[in-house]
Amino acid sequence: MNPILQAIEKRQSLRNFGGPLVTDEEREAILHAALRAPTAGNMMMYSIVQIRSKETLKTLAETCDHQPFIGKASFGLLFLADLQKWHDYFCSVGLEKDFTAKELEPKASDLYLGLNDAIIAAQTAVIAAESLGVGSCYIGDIVENKEIHQEMFSLPRWVFPAAFLVFGKAPEGASRPMTPRFDEKYVVFDESYQVLEADDFSEMFARYTEKEKAWGLSFGEKLFKRKMVSDFAMEMDRSVRAYVSEWMGEEE
Repeated sequence: MNPILQAIEKRQSLRNFGGPLVTDEEREAILHAALRAPTAGNMMMYSIVQIRSKETLKTLAETCDHQPFIGKASFGLLFLADLQKWHDYFCSVGLEKDFTAKELEPKASDLYLGLNDAIIAAQTAVIAAESLGVGSCYIGDIVENKEIHQEMFSLPRWVFPAAFLVFGKAPEGASRPMTPRFDEKYVVFDESYQVLEADDFSEMFARYTEKEKAWGLSFGEKLFKRKMVSDFAMEMDRSVRAYVSEWMGEEE
């Protein structure tokens, strides 16, 4: 297995940043790799905010659903879908005389492409970091608390948080079992989408059978209650809707 595939294979989320600090050289190499990521039309419809302030990381540890390990990271990278700079550029070259203000506004499709660009860059940073012995963790809760995070990072209308990553190193000798993934047959389909049936789900989630006995409920019920209708899930939904409404110029 080549080194790139090895890095992908062994990578898992790191939340214990008890090892040495990430060096400036390592951080810069991670950023350089992110900027070489594939991008739609070579437009790089994203921006990256690097967060090295411990105070900011500690604040994010609270605003991102109270996760203290965020505050112990060496640094964070906030990847933003960014059409604001393109809108401003188009205006700066005089397009306002040929197009209406509405025509110059970024569209829903631009948001989609910007999110793609930003997330591709984020994952490129993850693999680059792993190859350097630097661990990482995605923080999905960055899309919660829109008003707080928007003010914290001075985000204008057409800038949308796509991904937030924290980076650091594990203590020497630290290890944990690899997290399993679903069998390929439930994820990779030939030529067209395949709807899964009840028997497929029974096999797909078979590894949770013994745990379900202890829980007294199915894995599906447990996951749904924890991930889909919890307080943080409701706040995430509210906040994302508010971001999209603002982007599209709609009332919340």
